[in-house]
Amino acid sequence: MAGEISITGLLRLANGLLSAQQQINGTADQATANARQFTQSIATSETTVSFTGVTAARWVAIKNTDADNYVDVGPDSTGLVGMIRLLAGESCVLPLKPSTTIKAQANSASVVISILALET
Repeated sequence: MAGEISITGLLRLANGLLSAQQQINGTADQATANARQFTQSIATSETTVSFTGVTAARWVAIKNTDADNYVDVGPDSTGLVGMIRLLAGESCVLPLKPSTTIKAQANSASVVISILALET
């Protein structure tokens, strides 16, 4: 089979006379049928995001389930390289480079993130 994974997103701005939109749609093949959906508590110190059970996570969806606090997410390069900031309730979908270690850090209190990791 082909195209087992679907990726869809829309970023839209409407602010008075200012408007912009970018839509993404795509598919990916999954040669190794494997996925893991889980939650993980992220401390105010750097925490490695665990993909245990997925040999090579390729597509990852992360959601900050906290109602108040944000969490910074990014690759590990001898410490967290903050690249993504998810405010309370925000989420993102990203393709990972093979063998990337992801770290996260909550700002003022631990948060729980929800993760879906897909193998290709």
